[in-house]
Amino acid sequence: MKDRPQFSVIIPTRNRASYLPTAVQSVLNQTFDDFELIISDNSSTDNTSEIVRGFDDARITYVKTDSFLPINRSWEFGIGHARGEYVVFLADDDAYGKIYLESFANEIRKEDPDVIACGMPQYYETPHYESRRKLAWTSFTNRSYLYDCEGKKAEILQYMFAKGNLADYPDSFRPVGLPYLANAAYRRSIFTELKDSLGSVFPRDLASTDVYSTAIILSQFTRKYCYLDKPLYIQRVSDVSLTRSPDIERQRKTYGRPTHDLGEYQGYFLNFAYVNRWIEACLLAVIDSNSILDFELTWAKYYIKSFDSLKYLQGHGFDMTDEKRNFWGTLEKQNREVRAEVLSVVRTPRMRISDFLRSSKLIGSLLRAKDNRRQNDGDLEGLDDQLSIDEYANMVDEKFLNEHSRRGSLEA
Repeated sequence: MKDRPQFSVIIPTRNRASYLPTAVQSVLNQTFDDFELIISDNSSTDNTSEIVRGFDDARITYVKTDSFLPINRSWEFGIGHARGEYVVFLADDDAYGKIYLESFANEIRKEDPDVIACGMPQYYETPHYESRRKLAWTSFTNRSYLYDCEGKKAEILQYMFAKGNLADYPDSFRPVGLPYLANAAYRRSIFTELKDSLGSVFPRDLASTDVYSTAIILSQFTRKYCYLDKPLYIQRVSDVSLTRSPDIERQRKTYGRPTHDLGEYQGYFLNFAYVNRWIEACLLAVIDSNSILDFELTWAKYYIKSFDSLKYLQGHGFDMTDEKRNFWGTLEKQNREVRAEVLSVVRTPRMRISDFLRSSKLIGSLLRAKDNRRQNDGDLEGLDDQLSIDEYANMVDEKFLNEHSRRGSLEA
């Protein structure tokens, strides 16, 4: 008889008593039952403990910090109580599809990966300016993909920076999807190695701790990585979401300049770019792991992509006056080559005509409608049924995956 479960499911929580029952129940509803559930309470002041006591299940362990901890230390507190062979996480306002653990267990039995991850559809609790569906996902193949990470530290880091529009994508490592703390299972020994190497599992208090850990774990502590191209982890998007919010004005405030000292890179950053937190996390991962970047950082691409984002939001009716001023002021401080490359794209006659048309109330509204139709015709798919996140979580089984998947490889 095994002395430890296959999975330790950790739900870090703080003052989310109204959301927590959905997350807990989605774990208890799993079709695979070799797990322990650790509810790690970061010194909540609401009735979280009472909610947990309402679940009569021997697999649940409730632990609480003595005082409030930053997110990175709170998550590490939860890991310290894990006994499972693999550690998985669940945000306290999200939900697992009911075959989440079973799907991971099947792949672990076949491939023995160090890290395994899956797709993350979004459940929109309130209207969102980008989505017109209740449950939305990008098209998926319902297949698994295995990646050899040994000896590919440079390629993995380059891929991470490429995701932040700051490098070209490498040819030898282009996974269908990445593991983040929420959507992945990690061999527990990885966290021991992380702590031995960095002095802490998550040494930085970052808005993008998951990006930081992904960069280090995949590049240094992973031999085999498996990605399930299946929408098994349901991420709630609401006014209280820590990572995403339907309130774009609130989101923009979290995209500010890096909060940590990045030395020579500090002067490159815009005040508003969506990828700022991602890039900051990647740079800190490189610094903390004493890694060397042997590829070029493409700051011109960063500015061009950020300009595209700026114009997109402006086209959707948001006031981007301050962001435009910051964009041109920051670009002016860059070297001649970067400025020339960016201006060759953003200052073309075609771009100026587009700006003029989008500033028109009548023509601008027609162009926004066209953008919305194009998005609906793209890879974004989903369901419009007005169901709860609990109901959607119970729908995600093999039948659901077969009905909604598209076959074929997504690898480049």
